[in-house]
Amino acid sequence: MEDHNLHDEAEAEKKLREYIYVDTDLMNSLLAQFDEGLSTLTTRMNEKTSILTQVATKGGRKSAKISGGVPGIANGSGSAEDSHSMADESSTHNRHQYSENIVYGDYGVEILEGYLKKQFVPVENAEPGDLVLYKDSFSLYDFDSLEAGTNPEIIDPVLRLSTDNVSEEKLDGLKKQLRVLQARTRNASNAKMQIDDMKKKIQKAEQKITEDKSSQENFRSVYAMVNFFSKSMPNSVIVSTEQTVVFAQKSLFRLSPSQLQMLQKNPRTLYIMGIVENKSDNTNWKHQTLTNSQLAPRDIGAIASYLSSIALTNFGISQKEDSLRIRPISMYF
Repeated sequence: MEDHNLHDEAEAEKKLREYIYVDTDLMNSLLAQFDEGLSTLTTRMNEKTSILTQVATKGGRKSAKISGGVPGIANGSGSAEDSHSMADESSTHNRHQYSENIVYGDYGVEILEGYLKKQFVPVENAEPGDLVLYKDSFSLYDFDSLEAGTNPEIIDPVLRLSTDNVSEEKLDGLKKQLRVLQARTRNASNAKMQIDDMKKKIQKAEQKITEDKSSQENFRSVYAMVNFFSKSMPNSVIVSTEQTVVFAQKSLFRLSPSQLQMLQKNPRTLYIMGIVENKSDNTNWKHQTLTNSQLAPRDIGAIASYLSSIALTNFGISQKEDSLRIRPISMYF
């Protein structure tokens, strides 16, 4: 009993993790390669999910008698107790299963980390095929959300809502006022002051319109880049660190799209466990192939990869020429 209490105290003192991503299929695949990997996880699950079972099986039964007949139904009397009970049991089962899946992933990551402890390679020394576990500051890119947020059809009307926005029509109106003012006040003593004031307004309006056009062009450039990522890497979220680019499946995140946006400019460091699948190619691939009229068939499949490398670099996502490309197993704070 004393050992059990000590274990509970150790669990209570344990630093809590906030898991935001777990690839259970990849985790299970790696655990299965250790003789006792999956059995250890199953044992831990059986120990830790008993409370879920207890909570899930608690509850009551409600019933309501129905009588009087319903058109189209031969027997119009009965009880709603059975259907309510079945729906309640189904809902309870779904909640229980969801909770078990979360717990399974959490404990599986910890067990896998224990098995791989001696196999992890420092990021600065890692090569394709190596396993890594590291922490770093990060930037997150959800291209589906970015595509919607930078679409010119959506963003242009929003930009025009600015209180200091100046339209071409307003600028034309100011110029017309200037011409009228110049014609009417040609001989007036205060004409120069009024004309100079109007010219300043026109100059300020022209400057604002130029800035707005530049801003719109910037958004269009960003949208073109984001649209490329969205189409070439569908259902993906990219996490960028100083030395790595992490390619994650959006469906495996435990956060909604709006919650993912909260991770932008996050001051915390993110723990990432994964497999190094490749390194960014810093060779002059464009000179070697795109300018060559005799494009070899073996190079065709690399075109998309090359374009992605250009986009990742231009967008500032790939921070090093030879940054590691990571397939994540888990990410947590």
